[in-house]
Amino acid sequence: METKMKKQIIITSLVAVLIASMVSFGQATMISINLDTEFSGATPPAGTAPWLTATFDDAGTPGSVMLTMSTANLTGTEFVSTWSFNLNPALNPVSLNFAYSSGEMFSSLTQGVNCCKADGDGFFDISFNFNNGAFTSGETSVFNITGIPTLTALDFDFLSLGSGNSPDGLKTAAHVQSIGVDGNDSGWITGETTVVPEPGTVFLLGAGLVGLGLYGRKRFRK
Repeated sequence: METKMKKQIIITSLVAVLIASMVSFGQATMISINLDTEFSGATPPAGTAPWLTATFDDAGTPGSVMLTMSTANLTGTEFVSTWSFNLNPALNPVSLNFAYSSGEMFSSLTQGVNCCKADGDGFFDISFNFNNGAFTSGETSVFNITGIPTLTALDFDFLSLGSGNSPDGLKTAAHVQSIGVDGNDSGWITGETTVVPEPGTVFLLGAGLVGLGLYGRKRFRK
């Protein structure tokens, strides 16, 4: 009887770990947007897509989100002049604070519900503006976003109010200029969101699965 009870306790504990792991897996705290599509009908950057990447990471703690914008795959004299994002419509973008962390600093920042257009179409809630030729290839621009106690990375995984060339809405939009041999071309680019689980979440999920597997093998051999 005592042995049976111990087995039940072990099984219950392992199942609890597995469930906790799966719940955490469903609440990943990092999202990445790879900008690999030119949507305005103009000229895409010359390098290999994705040309830009934006990552939002809350490290599992609501209220603070680290935004990293990267121009890793731009080439030559190409640069980003404007980069826009959306916010959960239940939240007010004006409440957000952006603390500079590293890399290229914006020249101005615009915040407001549907405040900012991309290519004259599509309305976004946050828009970073950079000086011409400043935010160029192989650079990053990093900011810590606060101001809303419940803020998480997933609050930036929303579509813009679509119109024109983006009738279905976009997750982000960036204007890349100085494209081409003579640098006279430009284009508006966007991309889709990927939800990335934190390393700790993956470890918990793996631990739960391995634990159940080992116990199952032991019980089967008996």
